[in-house]
Amino acid sequence: MKCLHLFMIRIFFAIISLCAVSHLQSQGIGSLAGAPPDSVIDQVLNKIDPDQELKLEHFNILFGHINTPIIKEQKKITVYCGMEIQDIRDINPSKGTYHVRGFIWYYWDDPRYRFNGDKIESLKWNYKTLSERMWLPQLDFDNSVNKLERWSETIEIFPDGMIEYWCYFSGEFSDQNGLMDFRLFPCEKLPVSIDVNTQYHSGLLEMKYCRLSTNEDIVLEIKKRRHPEFIFSNASVIPFERTYTSEWNRKFSSLRFIVEARRDKGYYFFHIFLPIASIMIVFLVGQRISNSKFDAKMGLCLTCLLSLIAYTFSFSESLPKLGYLTLMDAYITSNYLIIAAGTISTSIKHWSNPSNTIVRTLSKFIDKTLSVAAILLIISFVGLLFFL
Repeated sequence: MKCLHLFMIRIFFAIISLCAVSHLQSQGIGSLAGAPPDSVIDQVLNKIDPDQELKLEHFNILFGHINTPIIKEQKKITVYCGMEIQDIRDINPSKGTYHVRGFIWYYWDDPRYRFNGDKIESLKWNYKTLSERMWLPQLDFDNSVNKLERWSETIEIFPDGMIEYWCYFSGEFSDQNGLMDFRLFPCEKLPVSIDVNTQYHSGLLEMKYCRLSTNEDIVLEIKKRRHPEFIFSNASVIPFERTYTSEWNRKFSSLRFIVEARRDKGYYFFHIFLPIASIMIVFLVGQRISNSKFDAKMGLCLTCLLSLIAYTFSFSESLPKLGYLTLMDAYITSNYLIIAAGTISTSIKHWSNPSNTIVRTLSKFIDKTLSVAAILLIISFVGLLFFL
């Protein structure tokens, strides 16, 4: 009877072991799960719809035997990253921020995921399905202000073992490297940048630009759309290494995607330059009034000066608020100085004390140079608007 009890106990534990092995194999976990036979793989591939995202059970059957991240088997993994910028909005000169919506993809090679591609071109899974099941590089946007919104996150595996992650993204970014310079506003060309880096130092992972794309692909979509303020062109990708003191000065491979934003100057030409130039021309014509008609001449000078002040306040919200002067600031300030100098000169001619030769000489100098300075100012600013 005792032998019979021992025999029944051994059978019970054997059944439990077989159940455990079967469960591990179905989940693709542990070293007990070996690579499936080719017949099983072909059977699964025949049932897969190439246009539909697959389930976790499909992954476990095909690749469940792969349990070790490739980054532990190779010294340096090369990840190829590409990006398509679809829209750039709300460029804020004061804060140095801008909102970007785009499409990013990156891929790497892992020969362990190869499969027969005669009947299917690729296998697709939702990112959430495999995010904890397989190794992913986890690239981050280094200069994002807040957490970005991502959607349509997909993992795609190709027959040659290439694994690709892609998604759409949208969020606010900052010019943390100080690449933007608004001194030539509104004729400036702004480099809008997006920095992409990885959590693995450069000894483990190296980032490169997509081997199947060109720089033109970055702005291909945004160039088709009409932006209300900017024209986008001349994309470039710069590889660099970033260091962090909190990471013992280790280097991390990064990519910087740059799109050149050139401001459409039509608004500033018609709504700022022409009205101010008109005020200046009226002022110059008024300077030809005889000095004997002091009241009329002085009244016109003051009217032009007050008109310029009032109009400047009307479009002040359209000008960037920066810690340095821009080209538009210089143009507006120059108009103030010219009209103010003409007003002072007109007043000097009717002072009660005509014996001050220095003041008289200054007045004559202003009269001779005023018109020339105003014309040169208008011509030079028009030239900058059209040629920069």
